[in-house]
Amino acid sequence: MKELPEKTSWILQIESLLSDGRGLARKDGMAVFVSGAFPGMTVRAVPKIRHRNFTEAELAEVLASSPDTISPLCPHTDTCGGCPWQTLSYPAQLYWKHRITTDALQRVGNLTIPDIPETIPSPRLHHYRNKMAFAFCNGFFGLRARRSHAVIPVEHCILQDSLSSKARSVCAQAVKDFGLHPLFLVIRRPESGGLFLELIVRDREAGDIGHLFATAVRSMLPEVSGIVLSLRTSAGDVAYGNAILYADSPEITERLGEIPFHLGNGAFFQVNTPAAALLYEKIFQAAQADLPRDRPSYVTDLYAGVGSIGLYLASRIRKDISVTAVEQMPGASSLAKRNAAALGIRHFTHITGDAVKMFARITAKRPQDLVILDPPRSGAGKPLLQSLLQNRPRQLIYVSCDPATLARDLSLLSEEFTIRSVQPVDLFPHTPHVENVVCLSGKKA
Repeated sequence: MKELPEKTSWILQIESLLSDGRGLARKDGMAVFVSGAFPGMTVRAVPKIRHRNFTEAELAEVLASSPDTISPLCPHTDTCGGCPWQTLSYPAQLYWKHRITTDALQRVGNLTIPDIPETIPSPRLHHYRNKMAFAFCNGFFGLRARRSHAVIPVEHCILQDSLSSKARSVCAQAVKDFGLHPLFLVIRRPESGGLFLELIVRDREAGDIGHLFATAVRSMLPEVSGIVLSLRTSAGDVAYGNAILYADSPEITERLGEIPFHLGNGAFFQVNTPAAALLYEKIFQAAQADLPRDRPSYVTDLYAGVGSIGLYLASRIRKDISVTAVEQMPGASSLAKRNAAALGIRHFTHITGDAVKMFARITAKRPQDLVILDPPRSGAGKPLLQSLLQNRPRQLIYVSCDPATLARDLSLLSEEFTIRSVQPVDLFPHTPHVENVVCLSGKKA
């Protein structure tokens, strides 16, 4: 890796997009990655860092625009890192998400999967996030700058609705009034209604004035349905903490279609509820076709959170399906069991623990008809994949938010499973992120 002189600049033709959203060009046969550049553009870029196989460059000037670019709605487009594709037309976004998926499968996974359907669009392009996390800096709550950890002030974010925006301003004023210096503010705005706020602090002594903060916020924002003060217990840059004080309701309810799910302040749930309903529908369609109907069906939901995917399937297909949900995050178990009871799912077990160890115990008792795999962005990891290959379920549904790690994992799984379908779904408009639902079936011995 080598830093290059500041005065150097190159004229480049942008050819395609990378999975992280940057434009790809070539200079003397070398790949050049340019942030903020899109296919069809001619740009002047300043090379910054030369790696062995590519060079990172900074966009200096657009010399010729792309026919796929549009004017952004957000006033923070040039500085905020949240929506790097906001100036790319939505049809072009869908095309490139499909292209990024297919390229990853071919180049990373060495897989050829014909007839991958077009990316399913999000029903909503703006105000779609049910959860926003803002970092605190110099008296304001803001968002991370593009490709940086710096925090920028945000007056208006097109991903949140007007009530969420108002809540951010109210909390900023209350924090200032009480002399608090929190780390993050998390705002949850479920489709089913309500407004849930979480203030994450680093100092337990902040709990002494937590009630005063909550009282002040509620007086200015009567729409609030719950407030929690959480203590940060580990280093890192993730907006998560352990609750030390609740005001009003400690829970959130969200709905996918007609199916309600109870969530805690730290529970994972897809941030785009209308698009998540389309994602779950695809999972349902894939599972419904192959689950046996002449005997009990056994389903394992790995990285299950509050059990939403397994419970959704049991609610939609048959309530006598036996679902075992595995989740490592503390606190998810009680919520998952409540969700199962509310939905009338009688055969439901939630296990708190490591996915690899727990899956081995589950399959030692009986073979599984279906395993649902919804891992974090880093993927499933080789130990779990080896366990899936060894204890091959009849059907496997892999839900992924990262095409590269998905392709890597599918390459290994393809030794014992047939990839039947891949469906990209857009849960994150104006970003390069894309969700994929992959249906696999075990090969016959």
